Amino acid sequence: MALKRIEYFKKQVFRNWNFLESLAGKRFPHENLAHEAFLYLVNRLEEGEWERVRAFRGDSGFKTFLAVVSRRILEDFSREKFGRFRPPLWLKKQGVLFVEVFRMLCHERLTVSDVVHTLADPRQGLRDPAVVEEAVAVILARITDCGQYRGEPLPTDMETLESHRNLHPELHQLTPEAYLSALERVGLIELIGHCLIHEPSATATATATAADGQDRLGPLVQDFLSRLQMTSEERLLLKAVYQDGLTVTGAGRLLGWNRNQASGRHRRLMERIHGALEQSGLARELKNILD
Repeated sequence: MALKRIEYFKKQVFRNWNFLESLAGKRFPHENLAHEAFLYLVNRLEEGEWERVRAFRGDSGFKTFLAVVSRRILEDFSREKFGRFRPPLWLKKQGVLFVEVFRMLCHERLTVSDVVHTLADPRQGLRDPAVVEEAVAVILARITDCGQYRGEPLPTDMETLESHRNLHPELHQLTPEAYLSALERVGLIELIGHCLIHEPSATATATATAADGQDRLGPLVQDFLSRLQMTSEERLLLKAVYQDGLTVTGAGRLLGWNRNQASGRHRRLMERIHGALEQSGLARELKNILD
């Protein structure tokens, strides 16, 4: 019975995998730091056979409960990384509501609408939305850097971003035609990766764009996808390993597989992907554009 309960909550976490990634991304806007925080979050959730998640008692929606638990873990990560972030004394004197708004708006970087929606939820104490909005307005007026990243400085305007972009020295020697060809190669590889990780409904626009923008390669991509039928678990396995940086064993463990099962499923999936690439003709095209 206990094992079934553990498996149940493990699956609930995986159904909200993208949501957890978005929480880490909102909390830490720097991509590398968000990735580090996300891995920290997953590892902490998994501790004690998902002990934190198994504390759910149904007093709220599971996603709401998971968000609360995850934000606490992300706060632990932030404290370990940067130290404690304390609200100003004047704000503490305004009461608990102002502290909560400050934490969510300035520290966790939620949008104003998300803050109002969360704090005005009946399960949070029947707060008047107008009162929450007034607290938001006061904080934004007095704390002008509310929500700004306090770790590594991040440029935001396009001109500054362009000036910070480091190109490989060889790219400076490319002709405009060669540079466009390089972009096309990168685009094709990214498209294939996107199609492998995301559900079919989420790839429809991407494959349509490929067909429009690459008359020769678009149909090959569509043929490749038609030959490769993947389950949601297999997509999560690829995402966990090749996008989120987990080991095959670690990703398999989160999916409820032992080391041998994870290794075997990963190997067979790679064989199927390779077979579909060969049969569709994409393997030959990829070899040509990478040579």
